[in-house]
Amino acid sequence: MFGLSSIMKVLGEIPPLRPAAVWHIICPRGMGTLAQSFRWDPSKVHFQFPLPESEQRFRELLLYICEKCATDPKFGATKLNKILYFSDFLAFARLGQPITGFEYQRERNGPVPKRLVPIRNEMLRTGDLAVQPVKLANGRVQQRSVNLREPRLDIFTPQQIALVDSIIEAFRGFTADEVSDFSHQMVGWKIANTGESIPYETVFVSAEPLTDADIQRAQELAKAYPEYGRA
Repeated sequence: MFGLSSIMKVLGEIPPLRPAAVWHIICPRGMGTLAQSFRWDPSKVHFQFPLPESEQRFRELLLYICEKCATDPKFGATKLNKILYFSDFLAFARLGQPITGFEYQRERNGPVPKRLVPIRNEMLRTGDLAVQPVKLANGRVQQRSVNLREPRLDIFTPQQIALVDSIIEAFRGFTADEVSDFSHQMVGWKIANTGESIPYETVFVSAEPLTDADIQRAQELAKAYPEYGRA
């Protein structure tokens, strides 16, 4: 129903793998599921980035997304979580650094910022944010986050804002189930167990079959950077 190409047409292609960001990955043969087929070396991956003003950047990004999605009738908690996830992970892939650097974990409906709940509760307490329950036609109740103040955009670059805007537009019209199903195609969600953190470097890994060009590129990288070879 959905493919990674549908959002990548809007976002543009992820640039070629950069050796400094290549995930040291071991994929043993003869194992059953995708989750069993991947192991990572924790010293070579990033589950979060200690960026300056990281928590403030997360707050402002959350408010910005709420403001931009105010006219999207299908915007709720699930879509908010997925836009946050794709904003950080695709910024890491395309711009070399995530926007907030926050840690994300696997949950049933897709990736979720690990510290979302305490920060959202604090924003509710300070009056920066409100949560509006909206009853949908299917009987579900949508938990819709509403910004109560303007976000600070001076802490973001124009490239970051443009990327977030592209993600928001790509998901406009998606239901919660559809955006959740889309996020389940990401390798990072596939290989993590529920509650486990997702490495940022998984954004470079695809579960789609390798093409001849992929194999050739991998062989070139293996020769050029033997320190990243199979253990």
